Parts: sequence; C-alpha cells; structure tokens
Amino acid sequence: MMASNIFWEFGGDFPWPQPLEISALMPPFGRGSYFRKGVFFGTGRAAMLGLLEHGRATRGWRRLWTPSYFCPRVMDTIEQAGWNCPRYVDTPLSGPAGLPTHLEPGDVVLRMNFFGWRGAEAISWAAHLDCDVIEDHSHDPSGPWAIGSRAAYCVASLRKTLPLPDGGWLWSPSAQELPIPGEATDLHLRAAGLKIAGMTLKQHYRAGVPFPQKVFRELLVRGEALLGTGSPGGMHPLASTMLQLLCPLALAERRRKNFTALFEHAPLLKQHSPVDGLPPGCTPFALVLVFESTTLRDRVRAALIEQRLYPSLIWSLPQSQNPQTVDFGNRSLTLPIHFQYSESDVAQAAHTLRTVLNGVEAGGKFHRLERNAVAPSGENRDFYKGELVQRGQTLV
Repeated sequence: MMASNIFWEFGGDFPWPQPLEISALMPPFGRGSYFRKGVFFGTGRAAMLGLLEHGRATRGWRRLWTPSYFCPRVMDTIEQAGWNCPRYVDTPLSGPAGLPTHLEPGDVVLRMNFFGWRGAEAISWAAHLDCDVIEDHSHDPSGPWAIGSRAAYCVASLRKTLPLPDGGWLWSPSAQELPIPGEATDLHLRAAGLKIAGMTLKQHYRAGVPFPQKVFRELLVRGEALLGTGSPGGMHPLASTMLQLLCPLALAERRRKNFTALFEHAPLLKQHSPVDGLPPGCTPFALVLVFESTTLRDRVRAALIEQRLYPSLIWSLPQSQNPQTVDFGNRSLTLPIHFQYSESDVAQAAHTLRTVLNGVEAGGKFHRLERNAVAPSGENRDFYKGELVQRGQTLV
C-alpha cells in the first residue's frame, strides 16, 4: 500500500524490489533457481544477435523469417547487423499462429508468444517446418509453451517480466550448442547502472520520499536508450545475482491475480479486451485494450496519464507491414500488471480505467476484436515518440 496517495502511480518501469518483496518472490525452499539452464546476455537483443551469428557460423543460417507483428527497434538492430528478414503474417489475433509458407535452405524462423496469449497448443503448430525455429518467450517465460517447447532455441528479455535492469536469457529445449556471452561491456554496465538508479529512486518515491517523478524517469529513459547499443555481452553483476533469487512462477501468479482483479473491479474492460480467455496455464503479460481508431486510443492514453496511469504502446509499426498488423499496433495500448501492485493499487487503477473509459466512450464507440477478425483501418498512422512508447517491447 502506498504511503500517501500523492505518490501513487501505476505502470511504467519496475521499481527496485524491497527486501520483503524479494522474499515473497523467491523459489520454494530447496527448489533452487529456475534459471539453471541456458546462458545470459545483457539484453534479449544481445542474446538474439549472439545466437544469429552462432547460427550463421555453425548451422548455415542465412535468412531470418520474423512475424509481421514484432518490435521495430529489435528488427532494425537485426537488419543493421546484415540479416535479411522477410516477414510472415502473424499477429496477437492470429489463431492458429501464422507461419512462413515457402522456406529455403539456410532459413530460420522466429516465433513469438504475444502477450502470453499462446499456450501448449502452439508447440505443435510449427512441427512441420523443415528448419530451425527460435521462439521469443519474453512475455511469458514460465508459461506452458516455454516449458514444453521443442524448438532449437528460445530467448526471453528478462526485464519485461522480472524487476531487473537488464538480462537476455537464451536456452535450447533440444540441447543444441549455445553461444557463450562475453563480459558485460562498460557501456552496458553504464546503461544498467542508470536503470538500477532509476528503479531504486522509483521505489523510494512510491514509499513517500518527496522528489519529482522526472528524477527517476530521466534515469530510466537514459538507461533504456543505452541498453543494447554496444557489442553483445553479459548481464550487470547485480542483476545476474538478483536473477537467481527470483522465481518467475511467483511473479506470474501475481500478474494473473492483478489481471483478474482489474476485471472484477471494472467489468467494462471485458468489452474492450481483444481476447475472451487464455489457454490453461498462460499468464497475461499486461492488460491489452483495443480501440476503434488511433485517435480514440490516444485520447484514452492521454486521459490515463493525467491520472498517473502509464500505458505502453506495443508497437507502432512501419506502414510497409501487413495492414492488419499495423492496424492492431496503432489502435492498442497495454497497461502493466506487475507484482508490486497491492489490492488497493489495482482497485484504484480499475476505478480510474472505468471512469476514463466511460468518459471517453461518450465521444467515440469502442471496437472489440475477435481472433482472426479483419481489423478496420486506423485513422492516424503517425508514430508516437514519447518516452513510454517502447515500454514492454520484446527483446530490446
């Protein structure tokens, strides 16, 4: 519970966890760390780049097929590294998942568990592909698909679901050879250090220390901008140590609880959620809402920010992409449901969401999508360049 309502906020980056919070998020006694397999890079993007170069040298990879709905910043980095990356149509609303139809020798396929919405049923969807498959489990690294995966490789950006400043996990469900990350670079240590400082000050702010929000936000934004900009290397040592203390299953349970509580306090959200339910065992990454237009989405976002709810835009995509893919990104927003939010935090967030949606609804009708529905064209395709656009992105 917040020390004072004046310091209340919901969304944005993780704060650094307090000792009592850490103890509640540790693995059960005697179980050991969940992260005993695989290797750990500084970011998910670094893990992907290290893996791709490893695959080029040892497995003959030449071309990476990527889903049409995927983080553009990550794609820019991969393509700048010299990779040819054709897209195949796959979005959070595709069911079953889209896949490439024309593969060639040297192809490798990247798949994504968008928002944690896909479960064990997704494991078999790519079984017929005659090539290596990489899976991105950043949004649900302990879900049934990740646990039961039979892919050649899996990656996860750890700071998306864990209270860490950095970290990219790479493992092989089929016991393939893995690239070994080098030491964390000075640039990466600086970036992660800025994130640690920002996360720590955010925790103090939440506890009632009276300094402006911009103090920790500037540190977090500066750190985020630097992450992944240098050579691929390892994690910050403090984050690496913290990782071994955290159990993603405990964190997932808290996200599920907060997600359920939001809908219990604000049933109106069901009218604007793009999915009715999730496969067994899945954990939603965030609350996702989809609107009739970009204009309406932006009105809701602005109203939420005024009330100190900080949603993310995942993702605004280039116009050259598949129209349905671009449209989903332009009309959706996400709100984190992290572990640190108490029952009263969630109740207050739900009240604010309910008030904002009721107020904005008077000026425009919401549009609810079903899986595989063809989305109407958005009104405004402009990219939003604010500081929260890239929050929650996949591998950065």
